[in-house]
Amino acid sequence: MGEISTTTYTPAEIRASGDEAGFPTTNVTLASTQTAIVAGTILGIVEASGLAVAYDDDAIDGSEVAKGILAVNADPATEGRAIPVPMYIGGQFFESRLTGLDAAAAADLHGISMTNGIFKF
Repeated sequence: MGEISTTTYTPAEIRASGDEAGFPTTNVTLASTQTAIVAGTILGIVEASGLAVAYDDDAIDGSEVAKGILAVNADPATEGRAIPVPMYIGGQFFESRLTGLDAAAAADLHGISMTNGIFKF
């Protein structure tokens, strides 16, 4: 019988610097149809349902307006239900580790790209 090997997954830190007080969050509910997404994904809110999904600048349902950054990995579709998650509504983040951040999302969040690769909003 072979040996069992285990590894520990340590997600990449998306927060650039500062203490917890510098990273305010609010709770949102991810739509049950949202496929797996990682911490650092830009989120929008579907107006008709009030549920969060990955930001999509081409959408016309409300999710084309960036509202914040997902704070944890999540997979509501696999769970088969909408799930509550924390969403960052401010702070300094490693821009290269954010998913879906484009110029329109940065404007929606009233954020700026700093010269050291940090996105601040």
